[in-house]
Amino acid sequence: AGSAAVGAEPLRVFFSGSYAFLATAGNDRELVIIGGGEGGWANPTHVGSVDLGGGKPLLAVAVAGDYAYAGREKAEGNSEFVVFDVREPRTPLVAGQLEVNDSVHDVAILGHRAFLATDANAKELIIVDVANPGSPVELGSYNAPGNSDGLGVFALGNTAILTTRSNSGDAEVYLLDVSNPAAPTLRSSINLSGNPDVNAITASGTHLFLATSDAARDVQIYDITNQSAPTFSGSYDTAGSGNATSLVLRATELYVGTRNNGG
Repeated sequence: AGSAAVGAEPLRVFFSGSYAFLATAGNDRELVIIGGGEGGWANPTHVGSVDLGGGKPLLAVAVAGDYAYAGREKAEGNSEFVVFDVREPRTPLVAGQLEVNDSVHDVAILGHRAFLATDANAKELIIVDVANPGSPVELGSYNAPGNSDGLGVFALGNTAILTTRSNSGDAEVYLLDVSNPAAPTLRSSINLSGNPDVNAITASGTHLFLATSDAARDVQIYDITNQSAPTFSGSYDTAGSGNATSLVLRATELYVGTRNNGG
């Protein structure tokens, strides 16, 4: 439909309403907002941006209502979870921040809670109360076994699903009961064959979809009808050697992005 020069490497994109919100590696524009210009998305244009300072990129962004919630690479002296007021996309503002002390790779929003997948060795999942976006408060956390970083998170009702890097000897996927956010408890876990990284996650009410670094099973699907006992449903091997890195589920269609895939 169209394209736009952003001036910074986009690491994640989230569409909301008439705008695309980009988490970027730009030193002076970590959050970039793009909108359809004259002619709509045939001519996308830069609407607004925010400079956070500190030289560290945003790694994830999710938008709910009037606010964008973003995760950042570990930034000494700066917060890694940032809430932006985007009610006026031309002049987005930092509304609130929370110091995590480790990189935040993914953010999921459900109601007035934010779920963060992090590098923190004792807190791979952090749950944050964002009822007051100007003052986010940590409610609780989950320490996944092993030393692997949290990479992805998806929130579904009273369940948070955390994915991690390759975790030899331990699971890479954790289904957590977060009905008490101060003390998440494990419902079940999935130890993937070959222990690949799980780069991205999405889910429906009955199935879990994983983008992995498994060369032969880039996309893996699990039935989570019984969340206490997920079962393997199937997998898909994308052509070439580029591992799956991103997923979007729309009704019965799954869209998959991969790394550089050599043709």
